[in-house]
Amino acid sequence: MDRKELAAQCRAQNYNCAQSVFCAFEDLTGLDRETSLAICEGLGGGFRCGEICGAASGAVAAIGLIVKNKGLPVLKSELVKDMTNEFTKRFTEKEGHLTCRDLLASSEVKLCGKYIADAVEILESILEENGI
Repeated sequence: MDRKELAAQCRAQNYNCAQSVFCAFEDLTGLDRETSLAICEGLGGGFRCGEICGAASGAVAAIGLIVKNKGLPVLKSELVKDMTNEFTKRFTEKEGHLTCRDLLASSEVKLCGKYIADAVEILESILEENGI
């Protein structure tokens, strides 16, 4: 099963957007499902108040762990900073917004499944471009 399918499966199990994206990268974060869910519980719904999209938050939360597990430094890491900036840039370009409230307001239907799939795809391409 690829990561987008795994993320969709997680969403179908009522995981929030952040949890769905973060769990799709468990093979690279090294975390078990329960820990992954706990880390991202408060990130869904844009920090539960409509701010930064949960799908984007889940992807960014995974970046530091993925970099660390590849044996690269993460504290004050330019790589983590650059990957995070690139992710938010691409996500915003693709979706038009970065906040949950704006994403949901810009569409007549909730497109959370699309945002989850796109977040996974964007992070996968950034990891690949960085040899991770």
